[in-house]
Amino acid sequence: MTGDHEATKKLDVDAIWFKGQRVLRTVFTTVLTVLPIVPQVVQVVQGQWPAATGLTAVAVQAVAINAALTAIIAIPTVNTWLTAIGLGSVPRKEAKANAAAKSQELQPAQYEPSDVDYRSQQGD
Repeated sequence: MTGDHEATKKLDVDAIWFKGQRVLRTVFTTVLTVLPIVPQVVQVVQGQWPAATGLTAVAVQAVAINAALTAIIAIPTVNTWLTAIGLGSVPRKEAKANAAAKSQELQPAQYEPSDVDYRSQQGD
């Protein structure tokens, strides 16, 4: 009988890149999720809402907000903006290095160099 731990040894999974960025993005979306529901949680705690109904509504709202935020930060334009402020899917330093590597000066030549010296073929 094969255990689950033996089955996972057969998987070849790449290391997660930019772990710190993933943590930052999760913290960012969590903070943005919690901010609008704090007043509702306070009302539930103070007894202004029935606990069961109130907490269920708050939980559903939190999941919906977090799902929407996660989808929004995956939009390339938003990710570019987030990278500029340090919360992108890659660190800003890495994004700048990638952009520099894609500049025209660092691209390979489109044509092979020629051995022909056109200066000597021109008439005086």
